[in-house]
Amino acid sequence: MKLKLSEFISNDDMELHYKDNLPSSNVNGADTYILKKGEAIPEIFVTLYLKNNPKLLQNLIILNGIPQLTEEQEKKYGIKFVRKITTFEQESEKEKSKFTLEDLNVKVNELGKTKFKDWAENTFGKEKIDKRKATENIAADILEIQDEEK
Repeated sequence: MKLKLSEFISNDDMELHYKDNLPSSNVNGADTYILKKGEAIPEIFVTLYLKNNPKLLQNLIILNGIPQLTEEQEKKYGIKFVRKITTFEQESEKEKSKFTLEDLNVKVNELGKTKFKDWAENTFGKEKIDKRKATENIAADILEIQDEEK
């Protein structure tokens, strides 16, 4: 029986076993297919390698540990890879603060203390910014305001 070859190329020499046109882990009663490095992999083994060891597929593009398949390949092999977003990525995707303490310190140095206080009052409102405070305290107030808005 001749196996239909896929578009994927082997990254190593392999001895593959199949029975009834399906991959087989049991060697007894199974047919053997000897695959050399650089040869096309039979289609019946592609799904198995995509799931368990995609690095054995030489011409498969893998981004961030996820095999990249075309829509046709997903349909053909009955497999789709979906990227899971980690908790760290969810936190980093949240809206980032408009200002950091460093940004505010740079702004104080650029404008001077008096103009910085005026800018802060105009930007965030008289009810939230007290110009009588020191610039460091105003900067802290601005950061608190940003945190409350999140």
